[in-house]
Amino acid sequence: MFEVLVILICLLLNAILSCIEMAFVTVSRAHLKQLAIKGHISAQRILKLKENPERTLSVLQIGITLVGAISAAVGGASADTQLTPYFQKLFSISHESANVISIVAIVLPLTYLNVVIGELVPKSLALRFPMRLVFAGA
Repeated sequence: MFEVLVILICLLLNAILSCIEMAFVTVSRAHLKQLAIKGHISAQRILKLKENPERTLSVLQIGITLVGAISAAVGGASADTQLTPYFQKLFSISHESANVISIVAIVLPLTYLNVVIGELVPKSLALRFPMRLVFAGA
């Protein structure tokens, strides 16, 4: 159960980071400048970050990659300890064969969830509401 919680937290963090990444890239610099002139502190911060977008995007990408690696490691460990014995008994196969099946049984749904919930949905939201979401992440 702990593994599922860690994977869900990683999935949520991946979604947040992906959303902020896309919102940061698509938000209008002109609109940010107008808000910054009016004293909007978050707009001023984001404009400062946009002065060196490579650094900001690199930090976000490192976070996304780290969260994905943690999720994969936890999923792989969970497959080995929990699913392998189950598949070994169910199919009367060797530990190695059951381990391969276990890893595939974890990796495929985890990859699907990561792509859809961790990337596509958040990026789609960020394209629709870039200003609101970039401020939430600022």
